Amino acid sequence: MIARRAALIASLALGARVAAAQQPDTAGAFILHKIGNPNGRETWLIAPDGNGGHHLTSHFSFTDRGTTVPLEAELRYDGSGHLVEFMLRGRTSRNSSVDIGVTISIEDSNGTIVAALEGHP
Repeated sequence: MIARRAALIASLALGARVAAAQQPDTAGAFILHKIGNPNGRETWLIAPDGNGGHHLTSHFSFTDRGTTVPLEAELRYDGSGHLVEFMLRGRTSRNSSVDIGVTISIEDSNGTIVAALEGHP
């Protein structure tokens, strides 16, 4: 009886794992507008990262007075949904650029959180 229950629980757990592995990635796109006119596009994708977490990427680009303004962003979450890494690279306007990354880790058993900043604003 106990062996049957254990086998049933194991098969249900395996089935849930297979079903989760077969779920499609979450993705989307939308058109950006300025004063009612389309002037850019953003696409995004959320996918498993292979380590139990998820990775979100966003590609953003619009045109301002003939100048393309691209911006890339990435977020990485661990298996419990906590943010582990953030990256932002590109332009925030025609005249402003950004290249920054933040890595977050738990430093000790007390749960001290450390954030390392990389890049430059």
